[in-house]
Amino acid sequence: MALTSNTTSHSNVAIGLNALGANTTGNNNVGVGVNVLTGNTTASNNTAIGYDALTTNTTGAANTASELMHSISIQPAMTTPQTALMRFFTTRQV
Repeated sequence: MALTSNTTSHSNVAIGLNALGANTTGNNNVGVGVNVLTGNTTASNNTAIGYDALTTNTTGAANTASELMHSISIQPAMTTPQTALMRFFTTRQV
């Protein structure tokens, strides 16, 4: 199950077992994968993709992480976590 503790939050996407499981009031979070953002309670604007991404984040906002890259901090010039993730993948050879 995903978003099991949700109370008043909105605009969250949680796909995967336990995704955003502790989230209560955090908004605009995206979690795709097993155990992503499981500790998130009130933080907003986070993006986590892949197994166990950002599991220990509770109140930190505007983070982007994946199973492979672990964590990327959002720079002030980057307006959203999605923008940071897009810039990460478009500037590196895969």
